[in-house]
Amino acid sequence: MKNKKAIIATVLCLAFVTALSIYIVLGINSYKLPSDYESDSNSNPTIQEQTTVHLEEIPDGYVGIYSVEDFDYLRNSSTGSYILMNDIDMTNVESWEGINFQGSFNGNNYEIKNYHFSNGFFNYLTDATVKNLTLSVNISETNKNRTMGVFANKIETSNSDNSSSYISFIRIKGNINVTSSPFGTIAGAVFPGDEDAWVYIDHVTNEANITGDSSTIGGIIGTVSQQNASETDPTALQVSNAVNKGNITISHSRNDHYVHNVGGIIGDGLGYIQCCDNYGNISLDCPTPKYGDPISYDNPTYVRLNSICGGIIGSNGYCHYKLAEIYPRGEIGDIFSCSNYGKIISKNSEYTGGIIGYAAVSYSLRGCGNFADISGMNAGGIQGGGYYLSQISDCINTGSITGSETSGALIGVFFSNAPEPINCYYLNNGVNSVGVKAAFPTVYSVEANQLTDESVINLDENLWTFEEAGPTLYSTIGNKNIN
Repeated sequence: MKNKKAIIATVLCLAFVTALSIYIVLGINSYKLPSDYESDSNSNPTIQEQTTVHLEEIPDGYVGIYSVEDFDYLRNSSTGSYILMNDIDMTNVESWEGINFQGSFNGNNYEIKNYHFSNGFFNYLTDATVKNLTLSVNISETNKNRTMGVFANKIETSNSDNSSSYISFIRIKGNINVTSSPFGTIAGAVFPGDEDAWVYIDHVTNEANITGDSSTIGGIIGTVSQQNASETDPTALQVSNAVNKGNITISHSRNDHYVHNVGGIIGDGLGYIQCCDNYGNISLDCPTPKYGDPISYDNPTYVRLNSICGGIIGSNGYCHYKLAEIYPRGEIGDIFSCSNYGKIISKNSEYTGGIIGYAAVSYSLRGCGNFADISGMNAGGIQGGGYYLSQISDCINTGSITGSETSGALIGVFFSNAPEPINCYYLNNGVNSVGVKAAFPTVYSVEANQLTDESVINLDENLWTFEEAGPTLYSTIGNKNIN
């Protein structure tokens, strides 16, 4: 039975995500997600079947791409349909201007090899569909202080009714040294529209190691900023089955007024983040924070806002560490069925969390797990802290949590009027469930020898199964099968 469930894990996850999203939207919030969420798996455009074979013939209505020069077709007729018909080696290409594209591109499971440029392969993707492509990269530097993604610098919609962008089955591998900000391997920045103009990113993988100095870094997406949306609109981004396997090593030698956000999937921002996993270790080396007295933007002694790390999301906005000013990066969102397996080491980060470092606006969090060691100033196995704390449920942390100011097996900084966690578990290693409160009625401490005992750990059986090491999300098992 376990093997059968593992084989269909991705389908189960996506189906459950659809049902959960409808429940969240109709039951908790007053807005409604696009019709794609309500359709079945055969008609939902974000649920796509993975193929690993190459089409040998060009489909009707498509233009075949065989060489670097052929990409000019995309530049000159950006709303057409194109298909890659062989691998492309860019070793001897001296310069590359990212493509602005608004059409359909099928990579046909081929690879763009030896990409070495300081800007993205695509510049803007607007209302575009791109799928089935691998980029092998060796990037020694990026454009300083400029938004960059290896696959695309920016992904957006035109924000007209029913306009959407669909990105699926994209893989990045290699090594990247980055000074751009924001930066992400799939997208430096994503600009979803209003509730009728969504960006869908589905089944994407980063295997590239990222090093350098940047203020906002995501293994998949750097930052998310909503276009022209009201305070009640959802952040119209869905990221499903995204996996980061690359290590992220960022070093800051300076204290400045920038916020430093690092996340295994998203550096800064929120949306509907579902069935995602981070395996990459995250290291953020920054100075001990210093603050002027009095602190103001005009005071030359004013130094730094926050440094924040998260295994899935760094932050969904930030709060000035001393002035408590809120800077949201989106409105309503969801973190569902996500796991972190990468160590997060950042002794001087104000907030560090296994799933999310800091939350500035409302969101929901359910069915997530952290299985790695976390360190920071205020550290939590699931969430470091935030102006807003979600009611987390069906979550587990088995990592060791070390905070120089506060530590929590689930939440680092917890305030008294926040919703209490429910049906959550953590490995007993001497840290309270949250930084300032030891116990909740339905939060349970377990011993190492109980991690595989299904009679002790009663996480939602629709989301979790038990493997040799303990609880594992079905979505994680499914993600391991993505080629």
